[in-house]
Amino acid sequence: PYRRQRQMCIRDRPNNTDVVNEVGDYADAFDQVVIGDPLLTSDEDFDEVVKAITDATAEYDDGETAICFMGHGTEADSNEVYQKMQDKLTDAGFENYFVGTVEATPSVDDVLAKVQAGDYKKVVLEPLMIVAGDHANNDMAGDDDDSWKSQFNASGAFDSVDCQIAGLGRIEAVEDLYVEHTKAAIDSLGTADTAEETTDDTAEAADDTTDGAEEVTDDSAAE
Repeated sequence: PYRRQRQMCIRDRPNNTDVVNEVGDYADAFDQVVIGDPLLTSDEDFDEVVKAITDATAEYDDGETAICFMGHGTEADSNEVYQKMQDKLTDAGFENYFVGTVEATPSVDDVLAKVQAGDYKKVVLEPLMIVAGDHANNDMAGDDDDSWKSQFNASGAFDSVDCQIAGLGRIEAVEDLYVEHTKAAIDSLGTADTAEETTDDTAEAADDTTDGAEEVTDDSAAE
């Protein structure tokens, strides 16, 4: 009856292989452990997030504003999601949208160079992160010389640089996508349960057949 309490469902992040490894150390404490898909997994996920972030920033999309998203970045291969997001935005016609990272590539220098190459008068900076925390408040919008805001202002190329401190987790469409991924992971637990029950039933049936065979053999011997 308590089997479900001993199952775990975790939503993974693109660069968080540490979570998978850490959970693996405790896998024996659960009947099943399922790692949910990251936010950006399939092409459909990318398309949905592109629509979500462009809808959420549509008020700034006036033809003279560059809208720049700052992701975290990682040295892992999964860092390619940021370039893919950039390609998806460009292919969808959002050529004034730019994607960079704090700790990898594209860097703030890469993003700034691309924005300066366009004819933009204003810049809006937004975090491409679920929660707008330290990176958004300091690395993006902080007053230190190396923040994105300071570097864009220091370029002297723009009339204004505006920072929006709001994580993707506040966008309903992004929330819905996480719910879909989590539900898929939970549903897979149910599938595994069914498979295990089928295996148990098959094993029990095999035991019954064996018991029956033994009874027939015993009766035959008695005769």
